[in-house]
Amino acid sequence: MLYKLGERIRKLRKVHNISQEELAHRAGMHRTYIGMIERAEKNITLQSIEKIAYGLGVNVCLLLHGLYENKTKIRKSCIEPFNTDNEKKHSLENDMDMKKNFYATSLCKSIVNNSFDLIYILNNKGIIIFENRATERILGYKAGSRLGEPCFNYIHKNDKDRIINEFNHLVKTQNYTEITELRFMHEKGHYLWFEACAQNLLDCPEVGGILINSRNISSRKNTENELNITNEKLKLANSYASALVKKAQEANNAKAEFLANISHKIRTPLGGITGFAKLLLKTKLTKTQKEYIEKVNISADMLLDIVNDILDFSKIEAGKLELDEVLTDIRQLATSIISVFKSNADIKGIKLILNIDNNVPEYIFTDPTRLKQVLANLISNAIKFTKAGKVELNIKYDDTTKINGHSCISFIVKDTGIGISKEQQGKIFEAFSQANSSTTRKYGGTGLGLAICNKIIKKMGSEIFVDSIPGKGSAFSFKIARNLRANNDFISKEDKQADNNSLEKANISILIVEDAEVIQFLMKEQLKYIIPNANVLCACNSIEGIEVYKKNKPQVVLLDIQLPDKNGYTVAHEIRDYEKDNGISPSVIIAATARVISGEKEKCIKADFDDFLAKPITQDVLNKVLNNHLSGKMNKFHTAQNNRLEIKQTKARHFNKKSFLNRINDDESLYDDIMPKSIEQVSLYITELKQAINEKDFVASRQQAHKIKGVAKFLCFDNMAKLLEDMEACENKKHEEFSNLLYQVEDEFKIIKKLVTEEKSIDS
Repeated sequence: MLYKLGERIRKLRKVHNISQEELAHRAGMHRTYIGMIERAEKNITLQSIEKIAYGLGVNVCLLLHGLYENKTKIRKSCIEPFNTDNEKKHSLENDMDMKKNFYATSLCKSIVNNSFDLIYILNNKGIIIFENRATERILGYKAGSRLGEPCFNYIHKNDKDRIINEFNHLVKTQNYTEITELRFMHEKGHYLWFEACAQNLLDCPEVGGILINSRNISSRKNTENELNITNEKLKLANSYASALVKKAQEANNAKAEFLANISHKIRTPLGGITGFAKLLLKTKLTKTQKEYIEKVNISADMLLDIVNDILDFSKIEAGKLELDEVLTDIRQLATSIISVFKSNADIKGIKLILNIDNNVPEYIFTDPTRLKQVLANLISNAIKFTKAGKVELNIKYDDTTKINGHSCISFIVKDTGIGISKEQQGKIFEAFSQANSSTTRKYGGTGLGLAICNKIIKKMGSEIFVDSIPGKGSAFSFKIARNLRANNDFISKEDKQADNNSLEKANISILIVEDAEVIQFLMKEQLKYIIPNANVLCACNSIEGIEVYKKNKPQVVLLDIQLPDKNGYTVAHEIRDYEKDNGISPSVIIAATARVISGEKEKCIKADFDDFLAKPITQDVLNKVLNNHLSGKMNKFHTAQNNRLEIKQTKARHFNKKSFLNRINDDESLYDDIMPKSIEQVSLYITELKQAINEKDFVASRQQAHKIKGVAKFLCFDNMAKLLEDMEACENKKHEEFSNLLYQVEDEFKIIKKLVTEEKSIDS
């Protein structure tokens, strides 16, 4: 009986590939033999029957019941030596292997049923033919309750089409493994995420289907979803922040444009007031008239200081404040500042004292305009807040403190004024802040002066400190680095020209293109004092200016930037094109504008201008600029140059020794002292520039290029200065452009060192 039953089970299992219990059911075991077996021994019986079906001899001890009417349970040992002659030898020889396989099968079933992952077997149609006990624990379905149902019925609708396509591909490819993610429906109706690994084992007799192992990854997916939501929120936040930044930038640009326009509108009439007031002071006036004009002049200067403070603060806030470092005579700078405030101190009966230690070097590389601005502000405040006593400017050499490896010069402004309390000392360097709210009403001011000064000194690598006792006075101090020490008898060519006007007998033509008639008239009057023999031409707009230029071909053009029709940049460009087309020697074009926002000067220099003048233009500044461009060149206008001169000028572009000697009053000994130190200093600067470029620190690269450019211009290294100017104009993040210019600068410096070593001086 067992043999026939096993044979039938084997055939059914091979054809249908379904579970042994189902096979027994279909074979009628429940009606014949299984019903007689004690319930507790059914599983071992079914396993034994299956082994018999595959030709394995099994010894089974069964507890039978239902054989008699009184249902007496009888234990009977059934020995089933189910072996044919061909199979008997196989059974006896492999008895040990059978036992091993039996235990291995039991172990695998135990592992599968106790797994924390869902394990399914599907037929080639996707019907569930096996599922482990984890189904009940994870999805809530009783294990085996879904046998015979399509697995796809329990997959999320958004995953279903994809999973069916992957399943069909899996069925067609033997031993192929597919890993995917999908959502299975829980018994309560919600869905859980699983990572499924499916393998085609349809041809494997032990499995005979698609084996699927699925791991619950709902927690990970929830975390991913939360991260995605967070990322989306971050994207929205970033987008919002970018929009805010853009609006802020637009607001800053609008503010800068507004300030530029306000500056232009205020500076133009203010220039007329201050200019004519100064000219009027040079005429014969009564004592009362002179006093009134002086008051007008002082008031105009105060208004100009306020405008300058606002514009400077705007530049600083925008990060556009740049330093223009040149060789500066410290003693002359300090003396000129003291002389400016001497009359104010005398009026208040205050002693104004200048103390400079003997060991202070006379010349250093710094920005004289900004240094003068800081000292002027500190001295002005000291005088303003001092009723009686004295104000001192002390300048000392400090070799104990180092800034960027250089010794320092210390500046201290002391007064015997009202002093500042400890609580207020921390606020005075903040914008629009003063020591006391009543200060503005009593003493005036914008509250920007000290904030601007401190930011300028920070730009120089230092900081302003205050030491004050209320009622006894204050002391403001700061230090700047000493870049180069020069001889005390050094007199720069520019300063010499400013003192000794070399243009008094010049016979040249000057064109003023200016739409404001009052400024036009003022500049004409100023030029009378600077160049009495000059032929001054005027134009009120760009069209008239270009026509006058073409007709008269003046040597100098003073050109306003903001004209009613075309701007000054367009006019300058048209003049330069006309000069090239007609072989005319270039005229000196100087921008004259009240638009003094950051970058305006650099923009003018790049746009074919030779120089830049900020309105209001004083006679002294105009005199200096004209001397710089015209002195020694009066006989060279419209003069053809021979080949020899061109060759010399080509060499002079590398190092114009004659021009440099002119700057130092032809002092060869001073040249011998300065040049080796300068070459060494420039070499160090180039090394620092190279390091900044290699580190892709483009801001530092541009700042370093600006520093070297100032030195190169002073030393008459014209080609190098031009290359550094191009580097300074490079856009951030263009590393290749910075690197290419660096190679050119290094090559240019090699040529310069060779010329300096061989002492080849070239006349210009």
